[in-house]
Amino acid sequence: MRFTSAAAIISTFLVGGSSAFTPSGRSTTTAFGPSSTTTTRLNAETKPRTLYDKIWDDHLVDDDGLSSLLYVDRHLVHEVTSPQAFDGLRMGNRGVRRPDCTLTTVDHNVPTEDRSQLIDVQTFIAETASRTQVLQLEQNVKDFGLKYFGMADERQGIVHIIGPEQGFTLPGCVTVCGDSHTATHGAFGAVAFGIGTSEVEHVLATQVRTFCHSALSLWPSQTSRPLSSFSSFFFYRTHIRLCHKPKPRIC
Repeated sequence: MRFTSAAAIISTFLVGGSSAFTPSGRSTTTAFGPSSTTTTRLNAETKPRTLYDKIWDDHLVDDDGLSSLLYVDRHLVHEVTSPQAFDGLRMGNRGVRRPDCTLTTVDHNVPTEDRSQLIDVQTFIAETASRTQVLQLEQNVKDFGLKYFGMADERQGIVHIIGPEQGFTLPGCVTVCGDSHTATHGAFGAVAFGIGTSEVEHVLATQVRTFCHSALSLWPSQTSRPLSSFSSFFFYRTHIRLCHKPKPRIC
């Protein structure tokens, strides 16, 4: 991805009233039917909105006052937080709703040794638990028809590197992954969340994620959300989650 292009798109979000998904003021249509958030979006337009607010509003599927349902554009999957999620899909006889928006790779259990003599995972990874997780993901991507960057693929790498590297992570998108470092995708103008295994299963099956308002109350007020550095916003969020108390904002 060219950084000039990414900067231009981010600039559009910050200055203009439209988004990369829908012209401003129009009702959106999702896989679940017409959006019920048009009124909310129009009300929000009466005052300046941050980049975060614009992306959130464009992806809001429903809000019942207790929780918000947000559409997910990009789902990154790796071998550690996905085995139980795929098992849950099997038990529920469900498939992956958007395979074209799901990218899988192995990175947590991959040895750092030279792979020039790699024959297969079975013989290359000596540690039993690591080998089992990698082999299980290989089986899962076959069963569910997902794009996979395996150990023999030159595109394989750390999941948070290959997303931006391959143009999978994009400005204006909601991105999730079963890993706490997912927040770093905010540096590319994405709203990015690290999620747990049960949420991995939910996103695989539905392509949406639920946010409880009680959890959202941990955020600063809407007008004080830090955005002079979009990436620092997500580091701020990570600090809240890990330390259970707000850290001083750095922007």
